[in-house]
Amino acid sequence: LLCSMERYDAALESFDTALAQQPDYPDVLVNRGIALASLHRHEDALASFGQALALRPDHIGALGNKGSVLTALGRFDHALESYAAVLRLAPADSNALFNSAVTLSHLHRFEEAANRLLYDLVTGWKPASLYKRVNFAVEPIGYFCRHGFHGTASKKERPQVN
Repeated sequence: LLCSMERYDAALESFDTALAQQPDYPDVLVNRGIALASLHRHEDALASFGQALALRPDHIGALGNKGSVLTALGRFDHALESYAAVLRLAPADSNALFNSAVTLSHLHRFEEAANRLLYDLVTGWKPASLYKRVNFAVEPIGYFCRHGFHGTASKKERPQVN
């Protein structure tokens, strides 16, 4: 609730209090990492996500948010590893598909980015996030307008996950 109100310092205090009582709670560690990332304390956020993953290596929230922070830091290859881990666990995870497309686009890997975006589209974008996703998709889609598209965007043909 405090994070949704953009009261990240207060949220961080609340998460630290909870962790002092129960330090092995991965969901609180993930939420703490989100608050830290919102405060631009990216390395601390990565440490919090790392602690959550040490407790639960398959925590999709920790993996996905770790990828987002790594993207923000410009560590794109490591971010793609985090998104790939999410997609191995949940192949149609819309956030991981979209965020990996953003990261691939930063690396000028537009064909792969468009494949992820199109796969995300055919597997069901959520209307609330459609505007943001369509605005982002302009660059990879522009690439295909110029170079042609020979992608694998069908429900049966999932994009390659490294």
